[in-house]
Amino acid sequence: MVSLPTLYLLMLSPDHFFFDNIGFHLMRNDWVGLSESILSRIFTIGKLIITPQIVVILLVIISCLLYKKKIDSKRIIKLKWYQSPTKLAGWMAVIITFIYLLPKPILQQYFLQAIPFALIASTKGLEYFFSESKISFWKLSRDSITKILAVVYIIGIIPYIIIFIFSVREQDGSNSLYNVHQMCSYIKEESTNKLILSEWPAVPLLAEVSNLDGLEFLGFEFPLPLTNEESRKYHLALNIDIRDNIIDQKPDFIVVKYEPAIPLRPVIKELYYPDTSFGSFNLYRKK
Repeated sequence: MVSLPTLYLLMLSPDHFFFDNIGFHLMRNDWVGLSESILSRIFTIGKLIITPQIVVILLVIISCLLYKKKIDSKRIIKLKWYQSPTKLAGWMAVIITFIYLLPKPILQQYFLQAIPFALIASTKGLEYFFSESKISFWKLSRDSITKILAVVYIIGIIPYIIIFIFSVREQDGSNSLYNVHQMCSYIKEESTNKLILSEWPAVPLLAEVSNLDGLEFLGFEFPLPLTNEESRKYHLALNIDIRDNIIDQKPDFIVVKYEPAIPLRPVIKELYYPDTSFGSFNLYRKK
């Protein structure tokens, strides 16, 4: 049931679906050698695995899957993978992990989508681990172990609290909840037409304004090997489209992080002026 909206989008336009989810990610960066590509993937996955809360989850999953294997070996009737919800979930985790190895570059957050399926696949092992295990240590200490794992998991979240709330490092300032709140409040109060162009799609939502039509995707700075017709087909803005849409719709602000993308610079220079900054976010106001 959860996948029905995705299947609907796939059936609606397979061409657009596969470009948006795979094609763009394969095109957006220059091609690199096989060894460099493999090393970058190993490095990214390694950084994900050493994250404290991910370490805890992976240890639980691995332990439970090992115990689940013992349960399966004792069964008289062997279930096929498609007959067992836990086996089906396990295969889904493997498939999701493989799919997210295809884009370049890969990002850590891609693989988090596989974890819920892996946890479902390990449920039988978890049940055996804490109830039928012959090892007395686990039986006597399972409550304590659960509490220890919970504490370690919470400790792993603390760095994110420090970054997004307290922002102790200078580079974290623009990501703090306070800074984002101040910026969005400013845009909400100062925007007369309630229309902006933001590189970060969360800004219009949080500021309760609209983002510029026709520039919903701001990845136009990627050197994709597409013709103008193909770019428009996949709703990728061309430089001339950017200029025309800004001139026609006249957004009150253009919000960028650090510096404007190269295609935005000429129209910003002509029609906008630097207004204010919030950390690394820079606002340009309509002249």
